[in-house]
Amino acid sequence: MSEENKKIDSLKEKLFYTQKHASEIISDDETKKADEFCDGYMDFLRTAKTEREATVYFVEKAEKLGFKPFVRGEKYKCGDKVYLNNRGKAVILCVMGKEPVENGIRLSAAHIDSPRLDLKPNPLYEDNELAYFKTHYYGGIKKYQWTAMPLSLHGVMVKKDGSKVKVNIGEDNGDPMFVVTDLLPHLAAEQMKRTLSDGIRGEELNILIGSRPFSKDEGSEKVKLNIRELESALSRIISYSTLFHEHIDVKYARKNLNDIFSTRDFNINCETIKKAVCKKYGIKLADIESSKRKREFSHPRQIAMYLCREMTDSSLPKIGEYFGGRDHTTVLHAYDKIASEIKNNEILADEIHQLKEDIE
Repeated sequence: MSEENKKIDSLKEKLFYTQKHASEIISDDETKKADEFCDGYMDFLRTAKTEREATVYFVEKAEKLGFKPFVRGEKYKCGDKVYLNNRGKAVILCVMGKEPVENGIRLSAAHIDSPRLDLKPNPLYEDNELAYFKTHYYGGIKKYQWTAMPLSLHGVMVKKDGSKVKVNIGEDNGDPMFVVTDLLPHLAAEQMKRTLSDGIRGEELNILIGSRPFSKDEGSEKVKLNIRELESALSRIISYSTLFHEHIDVKYARKNLNDIFSTRDFNINCETIKKAVCKKYGIKLADIESSKRKREFSHPRQIAMYLCREMTDSSLPKIGEYFGGRDHTTVLHAYDKIASEIKNNEILADEIHQLKEDIE
């Protein structure tokens, strides 16, 4: 290498900035701290998907750090920490200083981005025997990214008496999902001629919520009518939740709407129950249907029969058919036996409770 090139390289090393990946220059301890920070940030993103949820999140964090609700007219001293919750949509944190306000304050402000689809005031409509929610999008979104992907429903419902009910559906395993439909490739020839920004239009971002018609009506909009029945059921659930101060989730809804929706509606049948019991006790389906009398087989069989009668509408003879063609009196005996044992055996009671939760 010539002297000239060496001088150039030396000069570049002194004057040019060579960017390196942070992981190449920080210590293991710093990397660990960064990972911990990212874990907290991901928890925030999961928990605070709207400004209302973010406000709740920050208030909880602030109270753990010693902040107390601001009380108008109360006198505060240096070092006092207070917060103001502005209508559940924003929060102000304040640490009292030594100087009067006219001498200035140290202010730090931040906002969250909550791109989403908001429901319109009267969102429900029916089209081609499908029920939808009309929406309008909020924030800077790429509309084509919102189709054919699972969505959750977050929000607050305000009742006539002014009380509020929080709604969060679609985040937990087993929750129903919402989706904006899209066209299959072989049906989308005209759609694919559009530009990327126009591929999915704002008025097409409507959420599919139902397809089953109201079976007792011969008129039009039967799917919408069936959704209205669900709305009535939802109103009842909200009332129960408000009265008993209980959280609304899928299991809570199932428990309190048994008279409207039978367990069949949730795909619970004797086959489902048998499989769950076999998995729980480590036996095969053939064993639970067989005539084997060893307790390792007979006990799970009786539990499965008990659950079939508890969780389905199947008759005793029908349940017997699912267990190797047993007589209905055998099923009744199994049911009575397990029902009696549950009263005095907490371990068995817990096992059956867990099985019911797994099956549901």
